[in-house]
Amino acid sequence: MLLRPTFNSLFWKLFAGLCFVIFCTGVGVWIAAYSAHVKSSGDVNTVDWRLGGRKAVATALSVYHYAGRSGLENWLINEEYNRMPVVYVMDKNGHDLAGREIPEKSREMLSELKAQSAAAGGPNRSSRENFQANLPMVSRVIELDGQPYEVFAVRTQAYPIHLIPPQLHHFPTTVAFIIAILVTIFVSGVLAFFYTRSLGRLNNAMQRFSRGELDLRISDTIGQTDAEVASLAHAFDSMADRIEQLVTRQRRLFHDVSHEVRSPLARIDVALALARRDPARVPSSLDRIEKEVVAIDSLIEALLTYARLDTDIRLEMSPISVSEVVSEVAENVGYEAQKKKVSVNCHLQTDRVITINPQLIARALENITRNALRFSPEDTSIELTCTEKDNRVLLRCKDSGPGVNPKELATLFEPFVRGNDQATGSGFGLGLAIARRSVLRHGGRITARNVQPSGLEITIELLTDDATPSD
Repeated sequence: MLLRPTFNSLFWKLFAGLCFVIFCTGVGVWIAAYSAHVKSSGDVNTVDWRLGGRKAVATALSVYHYAGRSGLENWLINEEYNRMPVVYVMDKNGHDLAGREIPEKSREMLSELKAQSAAAGGPNRSSRENFQANLPMVSRVIELDGQPYEVFAVRTQAYPIHLIPPQLHHFPTTVAFIIAILVTIFVSGVLAFFYTRSLGRLNNAMQRFSRGELDLRISDTIGQTDAEVASLAHAFDSMADRIEQLVTRQRRLFHDVSHEVRSPLARIDVALALARRDPARVPSSLDRIEKEVVAIDSLIEALLTYARLDTDIRLEMSPISVSEVVSEVAENVGYEAQKKKVSVNCHLQTDRVITINPQLIARALENITRNALRFSPEDTSIELTCTEKDNRVLLRCKDSGPGVNPKELATLFEPFVRGNDQATGSGFGLGLAIARRSVLRHGGRITARNVQPSGLEITIELLTDDATPSD
């Protein structure tokens, strides 16, 4: 599985594609050149009947005409003049006038040409094109001292290699250039489409997402065809999940805030109406208005606190003993709990010093404890415990109330969640949400569970300074 993303990466595909094209091009050129070379090298040591061979034979005859036999012999053995092709003067016994060894292939070719000429009046066109017209110039016969000698040229070098077939030599260059461009564009287009189709899908998904399709996901449609693009698709899906959650949370937050503010505003409106109708009720109406204004102010403060915790603003940390934080919260809430005849008991089993924001952790624990106080019956107790386990400091708050519906435990720490059996006036539903955000900003964890025979236990887990995030 580790190798799959590597070989599916766009880099390796491009690298392999270029290597394949270069390799195929090299192999094709080598095969064409080798085939042409083998074909052309087969003409070495054969009779040269082409223009160069005919000129060489004519030169030999001119030398004989002006310099005689001795001059011809000297010219034949002079490699400076008699070369590429080499002229031989052969007697009827097959010996060269200058005493050189005549190539066997040239002998066989002369015999073959003579036989074909005698049988069909000329060489076979299928075996050698245009040979019939050139046969009289393939070799010339002269007489030396009354003896016939045959003068012919022998090729000692392969013919030039022509990779383009002779039939295409006169093909229009412009047409060939246009065809090459069209083929190149077609192949390049196919390769470009193959390598960029995943990017095209990702680009289309981003455009659709920008138009408001927040539930759009792309990783399943792209798969693992290209490792880099697949990684971008997974990143896009993660980003889309996060944005959709934020937008959904924002919409829900606006709805909940409007609902929470509408209720006290409605009560203020009622108090004003009563005060205008009955002047005797003005004092009580003003008291009611003041109470509702305080409630709205508390809601706004809680919203601002939650909004600040939901951002990445850097927290001011300082080392402090967690036992001090727990003791202070127990003292403050315990004072308030006297009205309900509820006691707050503090059990400190560790004095570990950790680096935290004391105000946030204290407020989180205080919100949890006040929530426990709200649901605790009279003459009961709330247990606050501070322990340490596996590089973690555990802060527990356990009450003796009715607990929470198990179906609502998963959403207990969401904003504006109070439970189905709680009235709107029992709180804003932001206390536990603020506590959760405060703990998460410290890299900790907060959980809730029902306890037997009754009650709810909420646990805050904070990492110690010598712990790692994986702990």
